[in-house]
Amino acid sequence: MATNDELHSGSPNRFIEALPLKLKRCPLCRYLLDGLPTRHRCPECGFDYDKRWDVIHQDRRIGSILLACVLFTWVMSFVNWVAFSSPGRLILGLGLVLWMLGCVGLCWRAISFLRGGRRNTTIVGHEGVQIFRSREPVRQIPWAAFDDVIYTRVGGAAGLRKNGRVLETIDQTIFGSNRKTVQFIAIANEWKQRAAGRDD
Repeated sequence: MATNDELHSGSPNRFIEALPLKLKRCPLCRYLLDGLPTRHRCPECGFDYDKRWDVIHQDRRIGSILLACVLFTWVMSFVNWVAFSSPGRLILGLGLVLWMLGCVGLCWRAISFLRGGRRNTTIVGHEGVQIFRSREPVRQIPWAAFDDVIYTRVGGAAGLRKNGRVLETIDQTIFGSNRKTVQFIAIANEWKQRAAGRDD
């Protein structure tokens, strides 16, 4: 990972320097950056940040919706089962629901642990595009590696295009949803223009 000196060496790009300060928390550990300089090192995890960067966290709403559907189904089944039951069966049913909720919680924590305990984090900044999982860098794509980013209809991925050809893609699973993929494409193309010295 480059240091701040390496990130910002050379003449500053006035198109990038003019960007608003959007970063409120450290992209990796979520430490609050209020009162800290625009370019600095996170006091909590030591990550070198710039408040001009755009950060996209993986969207996990689909998993949350599925979990809510499962819980709703269980609750409705419980209500249907005890509607015409005796008080003893009502207490037994309540215990069964609590046991199932505990199982769901344990499974959720186990899945989070196996996935690294954190969602993917994509940073768009001075160097290009950086992708992290659980604070560990897994992919780094410099601005020179592509001309622009397009939406690929096959798989809904972000396609990095060079000389009119898609050379590599960033899968939608990195962003977690189609909405976040489209958001990344717009942000990356804006940064690419600014890195090239254009603001149109």
